Amino acid sequence: MRKLLPVALAAALVLPVSAVSAQPTPELDRVENPGLGIRLLEAPEHLKDDPRAQVYVIDRVDAGTSFDRRIEVSNRTGADQAVDVYVGAADINSDGAFTVGDADAANELTGWMELDTNQLTLDDRETAEVTLTIDVPEDAEDGERYAVVWAQIASGSPDEGGAIVVNRVGIRTYLAVGDENALLPDFAITSVTPQRNDDGVAELVVSFDNTGGRAVDVSGEVELSEGPGGVRAGPFNSDPVTVAPGGQGASVFTLTAGLPNGPWQAEITLRSGLLERTYSSAITFPDTGVGDAIATDESRPAWLWVSIALLTLAIILAAVVAWRKTRSE
Repeated sequence: MRKLLPVALAAALVLPVSAVSAQPTPELDRVENPGLGIRLLEAPEHLKDDPRAQVYVIDRVDAGTSFDRRIEVSNRTGADQAVDVYVGAADINSDGAFTVGDADAANELTGWMELDTNQLTLDDRETAEVTLTIDVPEDAEDGERYAVVWAQIASGSPDEGGAIVVNRVGIRTYLAVGDENALLPDFAITSVTPQRNDDGVAELVVSFDNTGGRAVDVSGEVELSEGPGGVRAGPFNSDPVTVAPGGQGASVFTLTAGLPNGPWQAEITLRSGLLERTYSSAITFPDTGVGDAIATDESRPAWLWVSIALLTLAIILAAVVAWRKTRSE
């Protein structure tokens, strides 16, 4: 039996149709009308230290597994509401964005998901608990799949243009099926590029590859030291970037206006859940545009290192043979 722990961090995923983002849920008696809310109430015990598992339905299971998650829906709109609760398809596109579909969008994962209710009637300031069950078929193929658990309200009547305003909030679902070792998450920093945007503000673009078997949600910070006159700057934070297995992404750090070109020593840290990757490099920002990219060791393929090692060994062996031949003569 899979052990679950209560989620201590209260978080809702409040989003427009095109994106999902995590925001803290304020205490109900401190905010007048924060709107419709949804949050996860429990996380797997083996993921208790993973911050992603506190706000997303995230797990790795074998085919044939069935499990539940408890979810809370809250109404702080200032009025009584009829709330639709449902699951919808999601995916990660080629640009690394977690994308969601319309209310009726379905995929393989949504076919495995079921809620114990699809309709709630909530008074203002009222909450209700909903149970999500995910039943993975015995013949499910290995891989990671994505979906969203939605709570949605709609305006009672059309506006002047005849449109009905819909507000929905959701919780991302990342479900991996298959061998645990084959589906381990991982990513590697591949390059660092200093640049200036159109307004002349310095930016640092840190590119990375998703080298694991799971999607990653990467964010981080950068600190600058050893600048002109010994100046330090930062830390500067980046927004989360979602990248599917095998994909590439980039964290963009927007620094301060008027930052000198340098040189600087950049200390970079990127994280996804419990994964953390660091890189340190000397950088110099250009006067305008994009500067030279700095490749990391991770950007060089393994075959290159093998080739270099074999070439070095061949040179050493050739030198030894030549030396022995000289001595024998």
